[in-house]
Amino acid sequence: MDCREFESNIQSFIKDELPDERYDSFIEHYSKCSECNEELEILYLVDHTIRANESDNISFNLKEQLEMHMKAVENRVYRRYKKRFLRNVSIMLAELAAGTVSVIFILIMLGIM
Repeated sequence: MDCREFESNIQSFIKDELPDERYDSFIEHYSKCSECNEELEILYLVDHTIRANESDNISFNLKEQLEMHMKAVENRVYRRYKKRFLRNVSIMLAELAAGTVSVIFILIMLGIM
């Protein structure tokens, strides 16, 4: 992900609407690019300041909140990937079992077993 793409995804990240498939490259770019890191922190600060004024819930440790937000999204994305992986493994095992049963059935029908 380059800086321009990162910047176009900042609002989606802040609103927690960044698609899972973009999250890894977003975080990787964030950790390597100090300019984009600063841009995200500024926009995160502005967004949370506006929301804090609306709800009268002001927190002054926004950098920590941003890090916590990133960890929460990272955990959510990890759980989704893990769930998809386990589903795919289950499907593959079911297909393997069905194939094995089919082969055994054919062997029985041919009188080989």
